[in-house]
Amino acid sequence: MNREIEDRYLMLDLNVDGREIGYIQVKLDDDGVVVDVFKEGQSIGSTWKTYSEMGLEVNENIPS
Repeated sequence: MNREIEDRYLMLDLNVDGREIGYIQVKLDDDGVVVDVFKEGQSIGSTWKTYSEMGLEVNENIPS
């Protein structure tokens, strides 16, 4: 994964009694936020919400 894309992700490992049971991945994309839950490498749940649904306005400043 390149650095620019990697900066858009947050990962949270889920551990119970020292044993990894899965992880949560949060991604900021162009339209909003995506949250995925994985167990044993397989997606077991997903949800998303656009920035406008959260009352946020995205202001993209493109460097020249």
